[in-house]
Amino acid sequence: MVKVNLGCGNNVLKGWDNYDLYPISNDVKLLNLNVIPLPFKDDSIEEILIDNVFERLDVNTFELIKELHRILKKNGLLTIVVPICSFKIVHTIGFFPRHYFNVLCTSAGCNNGYKDGKLFRLVSVSVDPNNFFTRLANRFHVLEHLFPFMLSGRYIYRLEKN
Repeated sequence: MVKVNLGCGNNVLKGWDNYDLYPISNDVKLLNLNVIPLPFKDDSIEEILIDNVFERLDVNTFELIKELHRILKKNGLLTIVVPICSFKIVHTIGFFPRHYFNVLCTSAGCNNGYKDGKLFRLVSVSVDPNNFFTRLANRFHVLEHLFPFMLSGRYIYRLEKN
């Protein structure tokens, strides 16, 4: 099973191929996620993890998502973890992060020849809360739009390739 941890930083996972722009050890391979195409074959990876990296990239977010779709095997899993206040994602398509990946998983999101116009099936969206306000905002979503600066949790998106 081929699993890759892209932009791993200090989070080097056993049983995964770990990549980062600044490798910290021989267990981490050099990879710049801002350069597309990524150096992987089509349909070659079963699981991808991008944890707190997505929001820091300079590459067009949607182009990177399409590239991750290309390298994932059918039914492969993509996990993207972003801070709740990830304005990089907000500015990419114009939706709050909660809705961005929903757009990728509907025919409105992409009609580029993908099955049913969908890149992925949204498996789950969860919040990894770090404080009381984040847990409260998860129940009352209007709070995240009114007071985003008070949130310190992370969204965890799990997507499956169609």
